[in-house]
Amino acid sequence: MKESYYNFFYPYEHEEGKYVAYNARSNALALIEEKNYKKLVNFREKNYEIDDEKLIEDLKKGFFLIDDDDDELALIRYNLLRNKYSTNRLGLTIAPTSDCNFRCIYCYEKNSINTSYMSEETQKNLINFIKNQLNNIRYLSILWYGGEPLLAIDIIEKLSNEIIELCNKYNVVYNSDMISNGYLLSKKNIETINKCEIKSIQITLDGPPKIHDQRRFLEGGKGTFEKIIYNLYEYKNIIPPVALRINVDKKNVDSINEIIQILKDKNLLDKVNPYLGYVENIDDIYDNNNCLKYNEFSKLDFSFNNSELNSSTITDKYPTILSSFCAADKQNSIVINSDGKMYKCWNDIGIKEMSVGDLNNSNFKPSKILYDYMLYDPTKDNVCSVCKFMPICMGGCPSRRIRKNADRCSRYKYTINEYIQTIAHYIKMR
Repeated sequence: MKESYYNFFYPYEHEEGKYVAYNARSNALALIEEKNYKKLVNFREKNYEIDDEKLIEDLKKGFFLIDDDDDELALIRYNLLRNKYSTNRLGLTIAPTSDCNFRCIYCYEKNSINTSYMSEETQKNLINFIKNQLNNIRYLSILWYGGEPLLAIDIIEKLSNEIIELCNKYNVVYNSDMISNGYLLSKKNIETINKCEIKSIQITLDGPPKIHDQRRFLEGGKGTFEKIIYNLYEYKNIIPPVALRINVDKKNVDSINEIIQILKDKNLLDKVNPYLGYVENIDDIYDNNNCLKYNEFSKLDFSFNNSELNSSTITDKYPTILSSFCAADKQNSIVINSDGKMYKCWNDIGIKEMSVGDLNNSNFKPSKILYDYMLYDPTKDNVCSVCKFMPICMGGCPSRRIRKNADRCSRYKYTINEYIQTIAHYIKMR
């Protein structure tokens, strides 16, 4: 019997004489009496036997104690490989157009914005690509992306109808979502979105009108805040659930509460779910001096998640055990641009040297960038392999890693104590 490497213990802030215990590999959360915690410390540091069978049983149940021959790193590696190369799911991020009606100041796609729309040939090849996968998968998920996808709503409708028909024929579970700037969410477009079985939409507001309109404006410079709010308010009864991203950097960090108040005044908080988005400088598009450090953003994000607005849903922010960090390092997850070029991460879209294939020319091709995404193993990384956060981080953001950004770790690295203290107290008080 030995102690798990992935244990975290902190004095419980809400009750003297207790510790909050969290295991990052099993995701177990518990409160432990101080006297019992000291028994575990003595076991760890002095090799004293634990003389309480019930305590041993409880600690084993949460995998705080494990068998001597358990190899936790090997188990994490096994789950990583099993899920990374699983073929029962296919996830596609599809940009039906590279065009956009916005010119956001921090947009990493601004150098690749053009009036390109997915051709009929590329659409046909996309449908054939999906059809060829359907005998081997059980789930298909599509994220409509851009550019601004609503500029190509006719293409989305056409493709959705064909894809849904194929999924029904092959008994594949279908799910679809969209990322939009929200400006073109007219009644007609929302009705089309619903017909296309798009279940949720992510849109962005970066603060109250004055601040938002300085950051997210139309191609000619006109502000966009009022139109987006109008669309959300006017069509709240028919629009799918909205994830409202608030992109935060040093320039607008003090305006978060103002946008929340506007949403309250418009009675929109029952329709939209606000959350904070991290603004980063991708490929030198934005000024690093305007970006928060990721540890600063993580602390801010916790405060927002634990605010009065979100206190009842704080448990939704409980750490998740990951098989990989995101879709970018999974075999069956692909980003497809309007020209048919294929990528592993949406941060790469439009950058041709980051392409890993082409729908119009033999699909995937072996390349260094594909290997960089797919062959990375955090259990063999000199830093990550000895990090106690690895099961809930799995090496951090692949895009930041490939771009040599050292700031790629999970937010929990900076906020794990705050989250488990708050969630433990919330559960105990319910």
